Amino acid sequence: MALILGSRDGDIVNSKAMQELVADLDRMIADQAAYLMPEQHRSLVNGIAQNLLEEQEWEERFAAQLDDALAALEKAPDIASLQQQYLSAVDSATSYFARRQSVLSMHRFCSQSRDIMIHWAIRSGLATCGESPAPFAICALGNYGRHETTFSSRCDLLLVYGSSDPSAEQWFATFSGKVSAILDQLELSANFMRLDDPEWCGDIGLWKSRIASQAGTPDPSSETVALCDLRPVFGSQELALELRSMAVRSLNSDQLTLMAALRSASIMPVGFNFFGRLRMEKSGSHRGEFNLVQFALNPMVVTIRMMAIQKAISDTATSDRISKLLAAGELGVDLAAKLLKAYHDFHRIKMSAEVAHKGNEQDGFYLEREEISHDDEICLKQGLDALFNLQRIVYQNVEG
Repeated sequence: MALILGSRDGDIVNSKAMQELVADLDRMIADQAAYLMPEQHRSLVNGIAQNLLEEQEWEERFAAQLDDALAALEKAPDIASLQQQYLSAVDSATSYFARRQSVLSMHRFCSQSRDIMIHWAIRSGLATCGESPAPFAICALGNYGRHETTFSSRCDLLLVYGSSDPSAEQWFATFSGKVSAILDQLELSANFMRLDDPEWCGDIGLWKSRIASQAGTPDPSSETVALCDLRPVFGSQELALELRSMAVRSLNSDQLTLMAALRSASIMPVGFNFFGRLRMEKSGSHRGEFNLVQFALNPMVVTIRMMAIQKAISDTATSDRISKLLAAGELGVDLAAKLLKAYHDFHRIKMSAEVAHKGNEQDGFYLEREEISHDDEICLKQGLDALFNLQRIVYQNVEG
């Protein structure tokens, strides 16, 4: 299951996980066959086949519905229509999630829908400001950059362009302001990583100097590390990938600092208390609740990201990074499978809370003790155990 979930674009049909799934189905049918007459056995097999066909038809119908919703989003004539089409698309997506609980499908939908709306805002900005005086790229960071966007995600964005001419800088300042104003209306702008913030806008030379100024910072959440989650959304792929490569090279050029950042990632607290139970908040408005982001999602993202940086893995999605670390021999098959399952379970629980209006990206995701189902508690503990084992391996490798 976990490896299927981790196969974003791979050959799922021929994967080990799919072979195991088919083998399990064969065993289940064989177990039942011992108690059935031949005609009953045929009826069982035919029933399973019919159910699978119905599921396939439902899947294809819903996939077409989501594609139509995204196509309608692209054709929206104005902001009001864009907002309405997006809400309609979200309704379809939440219905799909309620039945399938497919994390990767929802991440893809949420990222694609935001890409479309950002493209709409950029086209509007270009229509007002005219042709750009230099190549540029608008890039996603954070959850959005990692293709881990959810229904309430804002868009962490940066702007990089290929000219330091003062007139070009003025054009890009005006352009980024207009695009940000549209994204504000769409409630997509992030609080900090914004196109109209000078800290997240500049020519490639300025970005290079910013990265150089952070050299020697052993912080796994530094701005240079954040740039390693960069994903091009619009414009020059070459500029975007150059910026990301600069960040990765800078981090890998100083092994002592990189090892210190890896060590910091490996000792981030995970969600167990001393007695092996889920760690609940002890005070404040969330007393008695489990902080899913702080004690599960963030430690996984940060640790896997630092390992990917060390191995110069270009993928940004956490699940893809796990798969590439497995292929590179940095993770064993068993631990990689457990981490992929943990990734799915953590995000499934997060998105279920979001759909139920019990959490969002701005306020956080706090799970009330009495509302965590027995099955979800088992999934959380198993996932946290896999994460703890990963951190222990990283720590031992660093301390070597």
